[in-house]
Amino acid sequence: MMKPVLHILQAFRMDQRGATAVEFAIIMPIMLVCFGAIVEGARIYWNYQSAVSGVRDAARYLARTTDADICDGRPIAEALPGHNLVGNTVARARIDANMGDGQDNLFPLGVSVSQLRTRLLCRSTPGYTTSVTPVAVVQALVVVELPFGEVFEFFGDRTNGQMTSWVTDQSRIYGL
Repeated sequence: MMKPVLHILQAFRMDQRGATAVEFAIIMPIMLVCFGAIVEGARIYWNYQSAVSGVRDAARYLARTTDADICDGRPIAEALPGHNLVGNTVARARIDANMGDGQDNLFPLGVSVSQLRTRLLCRSTPGYTTSVTPVAVVQALVVVELPFGEVFEFFGDRTNGQMTSWVTDQSRIYGL
C-alpha cells in the first residue's frame, strides 16, 4: 500500500508541467510594479520638461515684447516698472500652453507651477563701459506630485509626496 503512494508522490515531484505558469505568476506582480514605475517616471519627466520649456518660452517672449531701451542707461539695476512689460499673466499663459491643461494629455498632469516671478535686469556688458544690456528673467517654482507619495510618507519622508524645484531662464531683450 505504501509503495504506490510513494510512487505517485515521486511522479508528482518530478512532473514539470505547469512550472512555467507558476514562475510567471510569481514574477508578474514584480514586473507590473516595475513597468508602472517606469511609466510614471517617464510621465513626470515629460511634464517637468514641458514646464522647463514653458519657462524658456516665457523668457523669450518677454524679451521680444519689451522695449529695448527699458534700461535708459541705468547700470546694473532693476528696470523701472511701467515700461512695456507683459509680466506674470502672459508668462503664466506661455507656460500653461506648453504644459497643456491635462485634458489633451495622454495622462493627467503630475507637475504644476505654484509660483512665478518675472523681472527685468539691466546689466553692464563686460569689457564695455557704456553698453547696458536689458535681460528678461523668468523664475517658476515647479511642484512634482510623486505617484507613490504615500509610500514615502510611511517611511518618514516629510515632503508630502512632492518635489519642488526652481526653474530659471533669462533672455536678452532685443525689443520691438
